[in-house]
Amino acid sequence: MQITRLKGLKPLLVKDDVLWVSKGYKVLKTGDGCKTFEKVGTYKLSLIDKFKNINRLSRRLFRMGFHNLQVLPDNSYIGLIKGRILKCNNNSNKFKTVFKIPRGSRPLNICSFPNGNLFFGEYFSNQNRSEVHIYGSFDYGETWRKVYTFPENSIRHVHGIYYDPHRKGAWVLTGDIKEECQILFTDDEFESLNTVLKGSQMVRAVSIIPMKEKVIIPTDTPLEKNFIQVFYPDTMRLNAVHQIEGSAFYCSQFDSSLVVSTVVEPSEVNKSKYAKIYISKDGEEWRELYSRHKDCWHLKYFQYSALMLPQAINRNSILYAYGQGIRRDDGCLLIFNK
Repeated sequence: MQITRLKGLKPLLVKDDVLWVSKGYKVLKTGDGCKTFEKVGTYKLSLIDKFKNINRLSRRLFRMGFHNLQVLPDNSYIGLIKGRILKCNNNSNKFKTVFKIPRGSRPLNICSFPNGNLFFGEYFSNQNRSEVHIYGSFDYGETWRKVYTFPENSIRHVHGIYYDPHRKGAWVLTGDIKEECQILFTDDEFESLNTVLKGSQMVRAVSIIPMKEKVIIPTDTPLEKNFIQVFYPDTMRLNAVHQIEGSAFYCSQFDSSLVVSTVVEPSEVNKSKYAKIYISKDGEEWRELYSRHKDCWHLKYFQYSALMLPQAINRNSILYAYGQGIRRDDGCLLIFNK
């Protein structure tokens, strides 16, 4: 597999042949495998944020840049940066703030439904285990409101919300310990939310891959060994199929392949210093595709070392990834071409 590196570009979203990337606070798109790029929009930084964004190391320290992007049915865009949700209308090239995150620096993702409705779950330290909210928008991101609340002492925070096109609903992932680890499902946009799995580190996850007859659930735990698992909703069977060397933060799909990537984080159990990408054709058998050693900078301050994967349902044969805190590839868009 041929690998191309493009410095300074971060992949955010893939839909069929189109890739959206960020370069600082500018969003670009390409439909020709990164040969040419078209500007989508920019976000104007304050003077203080311009200082924080001055180089790659400061961007890592202050968690700068775009972290998530959604394209809505009217061709407008929703972006996620530290502390804010942004919107760029289809007749504009400017991202504007539409919502300030009340608690925590930002959610780990924003979930988009086919009708354009949007949801995110709060992700903050929550040492006191206060109630945790899920927010939704029903007007293409213009306004946001609470749509569901986890009561106090039930969870620590929400790890992610993911739309399932096969079951016409969304999976909600929560953590961090014991009964706080839950995988839930809603088929009515949070009018109700039903617990499917709970109660162990084996159901502590950050990202998943919904499939027609099963769901790929890789674990995210510093407390135990991590595994890629296959869950069969019809029978409630959960099988660990492949051990991985670190917590899995990212999942993606390209061509007919499934992809999971791990991070390097502080752990007494998972001591690997390598971020890795694993690949599978069927979700049952996995192999290591790519591996990179963490760089010299402290994980706590300069972010976990990772091979980040964009949100993707990519029908072509190109896999995109992004190096964070790893040797050689830090700050690079990685293009894996079959």
